[in-house]
Amino acid sequence: MKKSLFAGGIICLLLGTGIKYVQTPAHAQARTEQKTPNVSTDVENSEEPQLKSPQAPRVKLLNSGVEPRQKLRFRPVAGSKQQSVMMTKTNMKMSLDGKPVPAFDIPATEVTINTVVNKVEPNGDITYDFSYSDIDVIKDPNVQPQILEAMRKQFAQLKGMKGSGVMDNRGNPKKFNLVASDIKDPMLKQMMQQVSNSLSKVSSPVPQEAVGKGAEWVVTNKVGFNGINITQTQTYKLLDIKDGVATLQAKVDQQAQAMQKVTLPGLPPSAALTLQSYKGNGEGKYQIMLDKLMPINSKISVASNVNWKGKFTSKQEDTSMNQEVLVNVNMKSK
Repeated sequence: MKKSLFAGGIICLLLGTGIKYVQTPAHAQARTEQKTPNVSTDVENSEEPQLKSPQAPRVKLLNSGVEPRQKLRFRPVAGSKQQSVMMTKTNMKMSLDGKPVPAFDIPATEVTINTVVNKVEPNGDITYDFSYSDIDVIKDPNVQPQILEAMRKQFAQLKGMKGSGVMDNRGNPKKFNLVASDIKDPMLKQMMQQVSNSLSKVSSPVPQEAVGKGAEWVVTNKVGFNGINITQTQTYKLLDIKDGVATLQAKVDQQAQAMQKVTLPGLPPSAALTLQSYKGNGEGKYQIMLDKLMPINSKISVASNVNWKGKFTSKQEDTSMNQEVLVNVNMKSK
């Protein structure tokens, strides 16, 4: 029940800054602390050190909904497969020292994700594999052909990227592994590793309690990207559930404390950037089947406003930068 790691990773990759995704309450991969038993997170051939994990997400049931109620549990069948197609469109506005930067169009991307359930344990643990079988940059008349082609060549390195994971039947992660060894572009590889690490820290399990139509719950956790630690609060409402098909509405709120140091892939060592403010919010609607790994339909919209201050070279004076970003994501699975 999520707009998964696989989808979210591409969104973060396109933006290069910030956490721009909304998750439904399952299938989120989390990196947990080393002292936590039976949980591990790895990125194959990654040169960056293992990061400490944030505390586990808090799940608070606000309203259990009306009768009849049931415990939401995910029970896919071993061997079941899904193919998901995700379309992402990003709009961005920027200004430097209060002066608007000329607007530029970011073409939409289309990603095809294949998932397969390998095993379902008696205790409900689900072992699965995933892969990006295709990724393309959609032709846009407002984007120069050479820019489109350059983006296609860069994203082509992600085609075939794969990974695996284990989660329990409430969506709590137990293991996650992403294979990024085939990415040749150092900056792209570093960014994808950051994406993996940030998304692997996000977990949105469903409530332990039985719920019915109208139920609401809140999931609060800590996420991070490019050195920014963000508090993310996700509020879910169960609009309907019938014959194993659930419809969910989700709202997300993201905030971050000021004066955090920012690390962006590709910046020179002399660069020094500090976060001045970060605010994000979004909403989405999902239709999921409890015997499937990915949502069968989802529509998500996330907006954020980020203010930075700093310099890109040691001799440069401090520059203030503002970014307004809007991301729209549609996904369909079969």
